[in-house]
Amino acid sequence: RDLHSFPTRRSSDLYAFTALASPPAGQKQFRLGDTSENTSEPFNVRPLELSLGQKLILTVFAADADNVSGPHESHGEVYSFRVVSSEDLQAILYDKELNLRLRFEQIVSEVQEARDDLAAHQRLSLEARDLRANEQPTAADEAKRDEINTSLSVAADRRLNSLRKNHTETRAIEELFADIREELINNRVDTSTMLERIDDGILTPLHQINEFDYPEIDQAIALFKLVHSQDEDSANEIQTAVNDIDVMLDRMAGVLNEMRRRETFNELVKRLQSIREKQEEIRNLTKDAKVRSLIEGAFPGQ
Repeated sequence: RDLHSFPTRRSSDLYAFTALASPPAGQKQFRLGDTSENTSEPFNVRPLELSLGQKLILTVFAADADNVSGPHESHGEVYSFRVVSSEDLQAILYDKELNLRLRFEQIVSEVQEARDDLAAHQRLSLEARDLRANEQPTAADEAKRDEINTSLSVAADRRLNSLRKNHTETRAIEELFADIREELINNRVDTSTMLERIDDGILTPLHQINEFDYPEIDQAIALFKLVHSQDEDSANEIQTAVNDIDVMLDRMAGVLNEMRRRETFNELVKRLQSIREKQEEIRNLTKDAKVRSLIEGAFPGQ
């Protein structure tokens, strides 16, 4: 097979084919970006001399060696890249981070709601304990106990489901922040301060939350559900779940504070963009004034 990379040139309708430096020898799959030896394919964009605002479109074409009814050609997924300045790129990444922060704030709010719900049912469980200790319960006591038991059963299922949903969403946020980190590095706009903030302030605690906090909470609520289903006192199990959620909420609050620190940096980026725009405007005005002066000097009196 002959495979070619396919980027746009300076205009949207001009293309160039570049032969792969390491063409595959018969294999059906060719993973781009693989780090193993002789399987990754670098692509040099410097000769294209792309300018800000232009697009680079990259795909892979393949043609078979059928000389009877072919050759047959096909291409893979099309990747589109827009050339932007470092400041614009950081502003784009900030918008992504802002959306992730808003999603995380919603998750924290839902986890806090789950915590308060469990705390309220822990008090109900203590009330059921007192009712259970009554050796001569009245009909009203029995009815109250049945009502509490039903409420506890519903709460256990509801909070297991809601926190598992939150776990899935939090894991997605961790992965997307890792993507932002990779974009900073790949586009060479990263600094040690940026990476330290993302690694230590966001990714590390999010990993702790996903790999340890959520599983512990899930186990505690599942144990609460099991104990209650056996018609036993579940107040201690509920309290354990509440305590575990409190620990996770403290960690989540630290992550949120780190996410909010990005706002100050973005304000600096926007200020720098505004300064650049003003400089460009002044440069254009100066250029226009020089042109008018030259014209007036060449054609006096006109």
